[in-house]
Amino acid sequence: MFKVLAIDDEAPIRQWLEFCINKIDKFQVVGVASNGKEALELFKSKRPDIVVTDIEMPGMTGLEVLKQMQLIDSEFYAIVLTSHEDFSYARQALHLGTAEYILKTEISDISLTEVLQEASRHISESSKNSPTIYEHGKRNHFLQSIALGKHSMPVDELELKNYNIPLVEGNVIALDILNLDSALNSQEILKNLKGLKNVTSFSFGFDHTIVLANPTFETKEEMKRTFIRTCEETVDHQACYMGISEIGNSLCVVHKVIQTARQRCSLSFYAAQKHVFYEEVGLKEEIKHGEAYKASFSKELLGQEYTKAIETKNKMIHDVIKEQPTDIEQMKKMMGFFSTSLLHFTKDDIPEIENQVATVNRQIQDASCMDELLTTMNSVFLSFEKKTKMRQDYSSGIMDAISYMEKHYSEKITLAMVANVISFSPEYFSRLFMKETGMNFVVYLNNIRMKNAVKLLETTNLKVYEIAEKSGYSSLSYFSTAFKKKFGQNPYEYQMNARK
Repeated sequence: MFKVLAIDDEAPIRQWLEFCINKIDKFQVVGVASNGKEALELFKSKRPDIVVTDIEMPGMTGLEVLKQMQLIDSEFYAIVLTSHEDFSYARQALHLGTAEYILKTEISDISLTEVLQEASRHISESSKNSPTIYEHGKRNHFLQSIALGKHSMPVDELELKNYNIPLVEGNVIALDILNLDSALNSQEILKNLKGLKNVTSFSFGFDHTIVLANPTFETKEEMKRTFIRTCEETVDHQACYMGISEIGNSLCVVHKVIQTARQRCSLSFYAAQKHVFYEEVGLKEEIKHGEAYKASFSKELLGQEYTKAIETKNKMIHDVIKEQPTDIEQMKKMMGFFSTSLLHFTKDDIPEIENQVATVNRQIQDASCMDELLTTMNSVFLSFEKKTKMRQDYSSGIMDAISYMEKHYSEKITLAMVANVISFSPEYFSRLFMKETGMNFVVYLNNIRMKNAVKLLETTNLKVYEIAEKSGYSSLSYFSTAFKKKFGQNPYEYQMNARK
């Protein structure tokens, strides 16, 4: 019996998958999940043979889910559900080594049966050709735990032998090979490299291969004369990058050399024209003052200090380029925060915002280099800068309206009420307000309320629900949700951090 895990954010599709798969002989659905978090928990507990997942899901894409699953246990078969629009994107799944994808527009119980039977043949063939497939999975899990720093004890030769890993005590070196081209094979690249013995390798996510070996060279100078030159000749002009560690003097530093190789390889994100990284030192995982930049940016948007907000964003980008943090995923999340926070501050149409946020985050996540990431960022901010005037440019009528809103924000005020105060018709006031401020009345009013809430969170000991009420929010739930979208943390967390 082959165990199957089905993942899709749409309930009807989950139900259909479960119904169809359970009808097929020798296949059983052991779990269904609506998002990445649920899927990972089920994967850990059920250890399915086959994972069927949609690509497009909120929070964590299907490919991100598969990437995390592979770090837990690489011995499973992936089937990806995709559409015509993201068909090329789905090809990234091939980096798993075993994967199939089905067009959602053409999926049927027949096509589903065919790919599942193909998966079963592949699994059976792998088991027949590799009687130690379970041991191989344990070996990969062991090596991945070392790479992630989760192996608490120093590595020794005896432990390595238990996992059939040929490394011996003595000098050790690590490579991180980033392969962005599914036509390239990391193992073929390794065959061209001289100067390594007792070589072992394991996958680390979709496109990374970590290599451990005992080097035959003993000094950095000898390494540069022979090994580095061969590496550069092998990967030059290809969609392939390599981070190479220092020469470690014992097995006790295996985690350290892997970490160095990974950090150096990540620098390819900032220097795509370079292919081999081996001398870079003083590397930092995260940008300095990242959280401070995020807080300042949000507060400046709240205060309609748009010029300062743009300056903060530009300073953050400048520091990222200068410091080149090696945790690319974390850096992308920070970039995503600036873009999505801007959208939440300036728009009121929730479905439109969520669609834009999903698109922007997808583009940021897909960026393979810094230039692509900055292109996405600029597309979001240029539109904002063109539409938004500085406050001193507002007409007297709009200034009077804003003044009234700032005095009465804690009350239940409406657009019609404010329009009446300044003797404008609601329709004309709405159009003029949008034209001059770059956002509609409701968004602007909520930003005034949020600005007051932030001030109270920072300067008083009031409870969060009291602050919500004093700021004009009738619902604590709505206030907390809106706050988190703008600041990346809930009001209580913000208040605790402010007190510190």
